[in-house]
Amino acid sequence: MDLGATRLARSIILPQRPFQVLAEKDPEGFREVRKFVVGREGRVLVYG
Repeated sequence: MDLGATRLARSIILPQRPFQVLAEKDPEGFREVRKFVVGREGRVLVYG
């Protein structure tokens, strides 16, 4: 279906430990998702 969008971006926000597990397992499609990771100090890091 044509929505008139030029691109679609997928993102996810998750805590540090689940991010580490997913990064190690490297499931299909995980590399293409922009990841926002909340660290222990409350700082947000961006990957991808």
